[in-house]
Amino acid sequence: ALADRFAVFVGSPVARRTFPGLVADISADPLLRQRFLDDFVVPARGLLGPVFTRMAPDSRLERMPTEDLQATLLGAAFIWVYLLALDTDDVRARLENLVDALLPSSP
Repeated sequence: ALADRFAVFVGSPVARRTFPGLVADISADPLLRQRFLDDFVVPARGLLGPVFTRMAPDSRLERMPTEDLQATLLGAAFIWVYLLALDTDDVRARLENLVDALLPSSP
């Protein structure tokens, strides 16, 4: 479910048309960047933190906090969609593998 949400967020038809321009605008405008962080990125951390904690209830998250996991998953999805031109299903599968590598199930 987590991989699907990231894949769709970055790779949906609407996102494919808007995301690259949004990233360019955000990188060029500090006020827009802060607004994007405040309105989207920080609130998403509040939703993702408990999900990551359920996936890795032990101390592994101390080495990789929520914001690092969020950046890793979104960054990977962005590269796979916009530079490698993978479809959403491929991105989803790769994200599932990445999540499994970062947060393997506890023994």
